[in-house]
Formats: sequence, structure tokens, C-alpha cells
Amino acid sequence: MISYLITDPTFYGRKPWRVQVTFLRAFQKHPIDIVAFRNKTTPHIRSLALAMKRTCKAKGVKIYINQEIELFRRFRFDGIHLTSKQFDSIKKMRLLGNVVISTHTMQELHKARRLRAFAATYSPIFYTPNKGEPKGIYALRKIPKGMRIIALGGIVSKKEINRLKRYNLYGFASIRYFCT
Repeated sequence: MISYLITDPTFYGRKPWRVQVTFLRAFQKHPIDIVAFRNKTTPHIRSLALAMKRTCKAKGVKIYINQEIELFRRFRFDGIHLTSKQFDSIKKMRLLGNVVISTHTMQELHKARRLRAFAATYSPIFYTPNKGEPKGIYALRKIPKGMRIIALGGIVSKKEINRLKRYNLYGFASIRYFCT
């Protein structure tokens, strides 16, 4: 099961050197397969995204950019993590690299499979502040066969990860598990 770190500026700040230091520490504490660079609050994220890309490449970790299609095209990240409002971009983005799409319903999961996204996050599985009612662990029984699903939401310790291992998941994603 892959580990998928989703970044949040609350934990790493807004300066490129701080991004690198914070994530070098995270890489020492946890095995990380993919980092999804996500920053919805900083207006000029290019320098932060490129600092994160350099840090990941130095550690041999794949780096995806979240929702920023132009940065994905221009700087050749390993993949892109699209929001649930960007389903229409899956087909075009697949030509440039792996596409992960955020999903929150079974209908969205089926749509992601139909559009041949590389993988889909499905959330929230466990309680997460401000993310609505959690799906619960048993919702994972209903996921479409033959699809790479990354469980997301409320994964803050090994306890949740161990519970997820019972299901045929591609991986788990978290912000707080890796950065706190």
C-alpha cells in the first residue's frame, strides 16, 4: 500500500527553504512514495512547488502537483492530482503523466474509472475537521474493482493505516499523519 503525502502550507510555511527543511524531516520519519504538492492559499506557489520538486527528486520520491494544470504542463511533475471539479481535464492530463482525481461519492469513483484516471482518492474515510460526515471504513467494501483507490481523510496514526490494510487499496493519503 503506497503512502501519499498531501502538503498543506499550515505545516510547511511559505518560503522555499522552509518547504525543503520540513519535508526532509518528514522523509526521515516516514516512508513516503508520492507527495502531492497542494497549496490553495499562497498566490505565487511556483517557487514553493519547484523547491518541493527538487526535494522529492533528491529523495527518489514521486511528486504530483495539485490542480495546477499549467505548472504540471510547464515543469513536468510526475503526475497531477485533480480536484473533483476537474473531471473534464483527466483525458488531456493523462497524456502528460499520472492523474489522480479526488472523489467523494461512488458515482465519482465510477466516473474516474470510466475516464481512466490512474488513481482516485476517496474521502473522508475517518473524521476530518470541516470535511463532512465520514464514509467509514466499511464504505471501502463497495469500491469498484480494478481501480487504484487511495483512502483519504482522518488518517493520523498507524491505527487508521492498520485498519485500511484489510481492504484492497492502492494506498492511503494524509496531511496530518506525515506533518505532525
